[in-house]
Amino acid sequence: MKKVRLGIIGCGSMSRYHGRVYTTQVPEVDVVALCDTHKGNLDRYQREVFDPIKKKPPTFADYKDMLAKVNLDAVLIVTRTLIISSRSVPHWMRAVMCWSKSRWW
Repeated sequence: MKKVRLGIIGCGSMSRYHGRVYTTQVPEVDVVALCDTHKGNLDRYQREVFDPIKKKPPTFADYKDMLAKVNLDAVLIVTRTLIISSRSVPHWMRAVMCWSKSRWW
């Protein structure tokens, strides 16, 4: 069975929890890219989630770069509630939906 190639947008504490679950308990998923505007979050994610399994996925500060440069099957968006409730989410969701439609439909 082909693994689902997952990119993650938002690399804070809740996302690190998700990352540990995907990398240790879900063999059907391969986390292949990370995106966060804060380099410190990306560094900590690498240390806590990927260093123990000796893997180093590419990291991005802009989700558009990640979508353009990495072959993904799915994207997990894990952001703060404040961001989720702002006007930026429709933009993010439109970007992800347009990307996936152009890729699969």
